[in-house]
Amino acid sequence: MRITHKIDKFLQEIFPNFKKSNNDLDVLKDELSKYYSIGPYKPMVTIKDDLITIEIDIPSINDQQPDYQKCIALCEKRKYEEAKPILKNLIAKNPAISEYHRIMG
Repeated sequence: MRITHKIDKFLQEIFPNFKKSNNDLDVLKDELSKYYSIGPYKPMVTIKDDLITIEIDIPSINDQQPDYQKCIALCEKRKYEEAKPILKNLIAKNPAISEYHRIMG
């Protein structure tokens, strides 16, 4: 999914830290990344001219989310050996998600 916003006063109202930062675009990128994150899945946020684009990999989230939730549930029940192969598979699919590595640790 791709979302495009024009960088304007509306974004300043929605993300007050952006306004407080004197319109620092890095602050806006960080705020949007936090806002559009889904669990451990972070969007890709890019800025070009006066537009900001947020790309969310919905297919990957839909594919990996059930296994991620299953791992969390297994770890909460201290069934680490059962969670390990699932985590290894998740890491193989998307090694950039630090949350998978954190849980594996």
